[in-house]
Amino acid sequence: MELGEKSRIKRRSDIVFGAIESDIVMTDLDAGMYYSLNETGARLWSMIAEPLTLGEVCDALAEEYGVDRSRCLQEVVRFAEELRRRSLLEVES
Repeated sequence: MELGEKSRIKRRSDIVFGAIESDIVMTDLDAGMYYSLNETGARLWSMIAEPLTLGEVCDALAEEYGVDRSRCLQEVVRFAEELRRRSLLEVES
């Protein structure tokens, strides 16, 4: 299934993570993998503790960072696809 504006996502609850300054480091203990997210990725990660659509995420990020919504949506979808590829998030719809 391809992700889009109406796709509802949330982070996996079993991923161990913590903040280092404005970044987040995460460990997937099942896969034995370590990841690091920059400030923007960390912001998205914090937002998806509860299920949100990619459109809702993008609305908040576009306003917060003052970026064009359509460009934001492209980047958010691309980033969410990467998180999904690495099995770090769940897609609910």
